[in-house]
Amino acid sequence: MALKIMPHGRLQECVADEKGFFTAEGLEYSFLVEGDYGIHSVRRDDSGEIKTGAFETFEAGRDGADVSCACHWATNAAASERTGQLVTAAYSVAPCAIMVPPESPVRRPEDLAGVPVAVGYHSGSHFATLQALEAVLPADQVSLSFQGPPNERLDSLLERQVPAGTMWGVPLYIPEAYKHYHVRAVPEKYRDQVDVRAFGTGERIVFLPYTREVFASTRQWAQSRNLFPDLPSTLASYDEAVLA
Repeated sequence: MALKIMPHGRLQECVADEKGFFTAEGLEYSFLVEGDYGIHSVRRDDSGEIKTGAFETFEAGRDGADVSCACHWATNAAASERTGQLVTAAYSVAPCAIMVPPESPVRRPEDLAGVPVAVGYHSGSHFATLQALEAVLPADQVSLSFQGPPNERLDSLLERQVPAGTMWGVPLYIPEAYKHYHVRAVPEKYRDQVDVRAFGTGERIVFLPYTREVFASTRQWAQSRNLFPDLPSTLASYDEAVLA
């Protein structure tokens, strides 16, 4: 069976492909093409928001991938309800930022009080934005607008449909020595606006364990905010959730 790989904004897989590392290990594989993936493809509800995200796609097989990488909050919750298993040998990190248009009056984090910030529902941008803003704003002043995957959020921000948005990966910036790979992930409609020479390193895999302590604290953080109210009352332990 061929392994289906979703790069998810990283370069390691593309570099390994070019260098022949996968072939040297005897792996049969194919890439799930990102490119224009996600642009205007997700249905919005009556409020104009997209209430499905990384957590909800685990049961659907994460868009056809055999192994996928989502935010650790959603992965923790999915492993806790036994939808999938968590690989603890490595994880990836990705810079992100709350972006506003140049004409925006927002200049400090405190200026985001009551300002809807576009994020992906039950996805990394959702939880990262909460964690970032709760350090500077009271909970009742944090406002989120669920605008779907990164490309939908990029559209919403550029078209001024939202006043702010949390961006990471391709919508934020792209790598140096192997930056040309990320052109594949830039939607065609934006490629003439992009100068990859100014991009950064993007998401990367960190070969350190996702520990029992981080798993437990992430679950506690999500439970204390009732972010996954439909999880079963009996949750998998760390030992049950991880892939041995």
